[in-house]
Amino acid sequence: MITLARLTRKWVVLSSLCGLGLTVTAPIAQAQLSTPTPQVQPSSSPPAQLSPVPQAGSTLYDRAQQELPSDMYVLYRVVERIARANGLDASPWRVEIVPTYDNYAFAAQPNLVAVHRGLLDQLAGDSSAIACIVGREMGHNVKRHLALGEEQRAEQQAQLAEQLSQQAVAQSQEMADQARNAATAGSVLGTLGGFLGILGPVGAIGGSVLGTVAGAAIDGPEDTTEEMMEDYNNQIAQLDEKLDAAARQQEFEADEAGYLYATQAGFEPEGCLRAMTVLERIPGAEPNPDQPSMPDRRIAMQQLMTERPADSLVSTGDAKLTLTQPLAYEGLSRDGNSLRVAPRSGGSSDIDRILGR
Repeated sequence: MITLARLTRKWVVLSSLCGLGLTVTAPIAQAQLSTPTPQVQPSSSPPAQLSPVPQAGSTLYDRAQQELPSDMYVLYRVVERIARANGLDASPWRVEIVPTYDNYAFAAQPNLVAVHRGLLDQLAGDSSAIACIVGREMGHNVKRHLALGEEQRAEQQAQLAEQLSQQAVAQSQEMADQARNAATAGSVLGTLGGFLGILGPVGAIGGSVLGTVAGAAIDGPEDTTEEMMEDYNNQIAQLDEKLDAAARQQEFEADEAGYLYATQAGFEPEGCLRAMTVLERIPGAEPNPDQPSMPDRRIAMQQLMTERPADSLVSTGDAKLTLTQPLAYEGLSRDGNSLRVAPRSGGSSDIDRILGR
């Protein structure tokens, strides 16, 4: 029987990279590694030529390399580069390293990219693979997958609750009209109350149904409530299937964003495939029902790489990079696991530009 618990799943799971499989922000089933996963070596083809940065940028990057922990420095450079090359630098981005040895990344809050330590370790030394994963999570944010997923789930759950409540009221009224004596009222009310209890939070909406028929002499067939419960479960199953299909589509969209964002920023397009290869080797990294399979994601990625070759994307990214200045960083946490990448307006320092000191 499909339970209501499935409806409360956090969309953060939709962004988990168990799903990444790089589909893409969207996410994968968490897996603890008992043995190190073999590293996939970057391709022998020459790396994409990154456009030169202004001297001010070189100074900023030098300072970042000295001040930031190595993993955070890589993530800062990746997020900063992707944001500028794709016109995503109007708002700040937050970067977080989750200090547990799990193997996925996720976009749990607006403009937040969180990557688990285990995933960084598996992809260490391959900045293009990391960029593809980061890009897919940025894609989840840009496309509002997290917000839309929660809103859609809540809206459709509320609609279903209202429908079931109205159905229960109508059914109870019919039963009341057929009542023969008050002796049977308690039995039927208890059965109806049990149905509403199964609905959990949804049943609270229809709780007033009991008040509607309380005191009425009810006598009706007990299989009526069973039919209502069966109808409820069928509707829950249909809603679950619909939301799972939407989640799978969002993962494909996030995969596409990861490739486009990372490649336009000058990273190797093959980095997406290398990341998928690593993720495929992680024990227990099988996709959830609401995520596409790894083979399907790989096929979609290869098709996308053919349809949107790297050359044109790199040219577009270079043009945007030429017109922008490197983005500063601020707010490094004491443990070095959290950082804020400032927008093109300059972040908190912009107040001095406007008002002076």
